Formats: sequence, structure tokens, C-alpha cells
Amino acid sequence: MPWSLIDMTDDVDEKLDLFEQMFISVLNDHAPVVVKRVKTVKQPPWFNADLAQSIAARDRLFNSAKTSTDTHAMAVYRRARNRGNHDIRKAKREFFLNSLENKSPNPRVIWNHIKSSLATTSEVQPRLTIQNFQPQPQAKMMADKFNEHFATIISKFGTTTTTVNQSNYARLRTYITKKEPCKCVI
Repeated sequence: MPWSLIDMTDDVDEKLDLFEQMFISVLNDHAPVVVKRVKTVKQPPWFNADLAQSIAARDRLFNSAKTSTDTHAMAVYRRARNRGNHDIRKAKREFFLNSLENKSPNPRVIWNHIKSSLATTSEVQPRLTIQNFQPQPQAKMMADKFNEHFATIISKFGTTTTTVNQSNYARLRTYITKKEPCKCVI
């Protein structure tokens, strides 16, 4: 390292900046940052060794197809990719069907299986739609549809099953339809 560059300036902040720059350049030369893929410690319960082998083979085929100019190599990779996706879907389907067919007396077990098959909240992002030239989150539109459904459900059943005080029904319907839309921030 050229220490003489640091001695050329009198300002302490400049000396520190020069030292940091030189130090980082030496680190980058001798110990570059390497990105590695780390498998999760806990694999999904439907994941097995056959799927891992299928994924590894698919990745090898992709790397060889990517470097090759042969169109046949890309076709082989695509078939392996599609087969792997099919195997993953099949493994998930079989696992969840078997877990539900076991008819566990504990509802918690069943709900845990159902929840694990659904997307987590971090995976699901609200989608925006445009209505009257204003962006509307899909969640708000869905809530409005639910409100409309539940506000009109009594009239769909008729008065034979349930007797409803019409003034209360009218007040409820007015309240729901005039409800101020939520100010959703995304």
C-alpha cells in the first residue's frame, strides 16, 4: 500500500477516506465477496431426495444449454424443467391429499397443512387496478364486493326463511353503500 499518499494531506478526514479506499481495494483483490446459495435447514415436508436429484439434473442441463449453441440442448433442458415442475406439483398434491385423508382428529394438524400449502403474506402483494383513472388496490375492491354481497344476501333468501325488520335492513344497506372508501397506502 502506498502509505505516502496518506502522508501528503494534512486533513484527518481525507487521510481516513484514502485509507478506507486503499484498504477496500486490497480486500476486494484478495478476498472478493462471493455469493453462495444456502439451502434452508428445514425443507418442506413434501420435498424428497428424488426431487432434489431432479432439480440438480435440471440445473446442470440449464448450464450446459446456456453455454451451448445447440438447440437440442435447450430442448432437453426444457423437458427436464417441465418434468421437474410436474414432479414438484405431484409431490405436493400427494402429500396434502394423504395428510387430509388420514383424517386426523386434531383440526390443528389439518389447518397447519392447509396453511402451509397457501402463500405466505410476504409472497402475496396487493395488486393495483385502475378504476375511474385512480389506482385502486385489489383488496379494497374485494372488500367492496364482500360488502355488496352481504348487504344483499338477505333479499336473495326472501322472507320465508328469515323475517327482517325492513327499516333496519334499509339503514344497514344505506350505511354500507355510503361508507367512506378506505385510504389504502401501498
